[in-house]
Amino acid sequence: MKKRFLMYPLLTGASFFALTAPSNGGISCTNNGEYEKIKFEVFVTRQNIAHEKYIYEMGQYNKARPKSYSVVYTSRGGAEIERSGGTRAWRNNNPGCIRGGDFARSQGAIGNAGGFAVFPDEQTGMNAICALLRSERYRNKTIASAISIYAPTFENNTAAYQGQLSHLTGISLNTRLCDLTDEQLVAVSHAIRQIEGWVPGVETQIKPDTIIARLPQHTR
Repeated sequence: MKKRFLMYPLLTGASFFALTAPSNGGISCTNNGEYEKIKFEVFVTRQNIAHEKYIYEMGQYNKARPKSYSVVYTSRGGAEIERSGGTRAWRNNNPGCIRGGDFARSQGAIGNAGGFAVFPDEQTGMNAICALLRSERYRNKTIASAISIYAPTFENNTAAYQGQLSHLTGISLNTRLCDLTDEQLVAVSHAIRQIEGWVPGVETQIKPDTIIARLPQHTR
């Protein structure tokens, strides 16, 4: 079976890392296996994608795990960062403090920490709030009723939550969520972000990317 070699340098030095690309589309490592296997199509069949798109995709976080009160994120390229301090909403990239589970995973959650979903970035977390409020569980409820479920009295001061949301958005608590315009829904999601508490802490790099920030090249 004829194999082609894809060579590219590690970001951390001038040494080279070789991948063998079997004709069956699999991919195997020639070093001791420390590099995570990545689909062959990323390196070969998609070589015509833009340089920036390649870097963007490989730099995206796709895994997260708790570490005491901190959260460790891992990217497709092997980078690891740790978020510590701040609020749980910030550490988890979860401005709505949405619980982990099937819904959160359907909206792009990459892990759980402290009982709450972890999203790869803040915008994904914000989008999840809007998606939740548009879901069957909430969409036909008034804002007041929805908040009584979203922030129940056994965990929150629900009345204060409702009052603050109405004050921040200027929207009546008797308005049904399905009657909100897209702009109003975004305003509600931002109010929830503020009420839940979004206070940044410290982000520390644990491990750098192990892929080179350019498209791999064929060698013949």
